[in-house]
Amino acid sequence: WNTAKVEARSIVAIFGLGTVRLTVAEGAKTAGASRVIGIDIDSKKFETAKDFGVTEFVNPKDHDKPIQQVLVDMTDGGVDYSFEFWNTAKVEAGSIVAIFGLGTVRLAVAEGAKTAGASCVIGIDIDSKKFETAKDFGVTEFVNPKDHDKPIQQVLVDMTDGGVDYSFECIGNVSMMRAALECCHK
Repeated sequence: WNTAKVEARSIVAIFGLGTVRLTVAEGAKTAGASRVIGIDIDSKKFETAKDFGVTEFVNPKDHDKPIQQVLVDMTDGGVDYSFEFWNTAKVEAGSIVAIFGLGTVRLAVAEGAKTAGASCVIGIDIDSKKFETAKDFGVTEFVNPKDHDKPIQQVLVDMTDGGVDYSFECIGNVSMMRAALECCHK
């Protein structure tokens, strides 16, 4: 919380209420935020989010205005801090997403892709034990590179009939970065 410097009595907006975002909400509340507004397209998440300090909930689908305007109207001018976990990669509904690595941060990426409406989220990891947990975060297909004789990027191109729409390399390995790039359709 030293980076954001959330202050007492501040208003915080958190876009997306997945696992990682809930810890952000909890941190904001602990830092003294008077209002923590959770924004998500899944209204069922609000009940859980309350336990992590979210005080208000907004489903963008319930409003005709852009969400930024809804927040301005709700808060009489805007929020002090905004933590956005959407719209960075602009994953589109119906797209195919590949995620290299299925650790904690990567599962947040999977959840974000699912929330954005991806039709297929492919998790790639050499530890098959991670696959069961990953299902809970929106991963729909699993590939263990050790189970294949050809490069993982070729496996993904073949299984998606030409390549994925979005690819996230979350390991920090240069060869995986190359594979993540090469598995995207041209």
